[in-house]
Amino acid sequence: MLTCGGNGGAIISKDKSLIREVKNIREYDQKSIKKLHFNFTLNEIGAAIGISQLNKIDSFIKNRDKLFNTYLQNHIELLQTDNSLIKSVKFRAIHITKHPKKLSKFLLSKKIETIIPYTINELITKDQSMKNSLNFSQNTISLPMHLNLSISNVEFISKQIQKYYKKFPNDRFN
Repeated sequence: MLTCGGNGGAIISKDKSLIREVKNIREYDQKSIKKLHFNFTLNEIGAAIGISQLNKIDSFIKNRDKLFNTYLQNHIELLQTDNSLIKSVKFRAIHITKHPKKLSKFLLSKKIETIIPYTINELITKDQSMKNSLNFSQNTISLPMHLNLSISNVEFISKQIQKYYKKFPNDRFN
């Protein structure tokens, strides 16, 4: 896992209001407005840490693959791609469920911390034409994937998720 990041990406649109909104979100530090923004500016210290982490990237990816595959082997459904052109580093283990907050609360009662990876408040628009984004923000939970996890930790987490679905079978996303 790289421990830092920076600006990147591209937005291409003919919609000038969308471009204004994206620029507004990008220019995080230059705003005094109380609105959700993101600041991914890379400083010198972050760059130095990132460079040192590159030496370990192969072992990080291998470890994350093991953790991710352990969830799958324990019948925990995760988002993944079949596209051979994409090499996932498995930064997140995204699980789809009808009630992510309820599942997160259940897991927290077992001392398992999760996050809702993208909340509806993080979306640029809540327009119904963006159904995939809305659906993703309302039906996903990110399971633990940090590099200090052991295989037995992931197996324990998987068992707790299985217990949850035995108790609440209709919460499973079909």
